[in-house]
Amino acid sequence: MPLLGRWYAFGPWLLVLLLVGRRYGPVRALALGLGGWLLAFAAEWSSTRGPGLPFGPYSYLRAGLAGDWRLLGVPLFDSVSFTWLSACAYVVVGWLGARGRGRILLSALSMVAVDLVVDPVALRGGRWWLGSVYSYPRGSGLWYGVSLLNYVGWLVLGLAVSAWVALCLGRARSPGGWLRAASVVLLAGALLQGLALALWLGIAPAGLAALALAGICLLWARWARPRLGGLAPP
Repeated sequence: MPLLGRWYAFGPWLLVLLLVGRRYGPVRALALGLGGWLLAFAAEWSSTRGPGLPFGPYSYLRAGLAGDWRLLGVPLFDSVSFTWLSACAYVVVGWLGARGRGRILLSALSMVAVDLVVDPVALRGGRWWLGSVYSYPRGSGLWYGVSLLNYVGWLVLGLAVSAWVALCLGRARSPGGWLRAASVVLLAGALLQGLALALWLGIAPAGLAALALAGICLLWARWARPRLGGLAPP
């Protein structure tokens, strides 16, 4: 069953939505989950079936997705992950002190940090339990097989989804203890799992780069609060 087989995508998504619903009500939780997924789905469809933007052209492999839920060729487990990653990043950098548009920017950069390791290990999914689910055109992947345009796409989509999260959750620095705790655990878990897999797959620099950029984002949120707050009215 896809819901159980891809628990690492659907589980955090459902948990975040439940905690958002508990804090803000079911309408905001539904808006967050549906809106974030639609933005991510549109970006993935455009990259795989449309003009190749914003991630650059790549292809999903039917054989590796035979048991997954798909819509227009795009697997649902992949697109829902953007929502919970963005929500978690937005909550964490806000808890540390980021404000306004700076909070949205750091949330998006934190997502790019996660993807610095997630995409290279996912591209090698045939060597672990993920399976071979996608590929890039030959010669396009300069970062351990991943196209550099992919990271531009993650930043663009990260800004869009983070802005949507901001609209749904508001500007509260600490939106509930349970949501904050879950966000820290899920974000750290994504990074540490990626690092462990990168070490095992022989691409340790990808994991170290992800940790470095994530650390910069968190320190920036904590210690450069006046600069970030100046990007938008409080």
